[in-house]
Amino acid sequence: MLLGRDSISDNILWSVGDGTSIKIRKDRWLQKGVIGGPAPQDEPELVADFIIPEQNTWNGSLLCQSFDKQTVEEIVSIPLRTQFTKDRVIWQRK
Repeated sequence: MLLGRDSISDNILWSVGDGTSIKIRKDRWLQKGVIGGPAPQDEPELVADFIIPEQNTWNGSLLCQSFDKQTVEEIVSIPLRTQFTKDRVIWQRK
């Protein structure tokens, strides 16, 4: 199974729901791939921490503190579903 997983890993991507299952720097949730690298000491660990749940919008100011302009633009282009929707792994065609 692990060999199969590795062969398809480039085609799977997290689809953002409430963000509670997606690790910002470890999971593939952006088209450009895994963000990776060391996180600043005060950076949140989960995508949910960059979402303002009451408004169901991205926290733009927090994103700008954490990432470069290109990454922020990609993140805010991801449409948010309702806060009650769970994250899910999807197959991405290339």
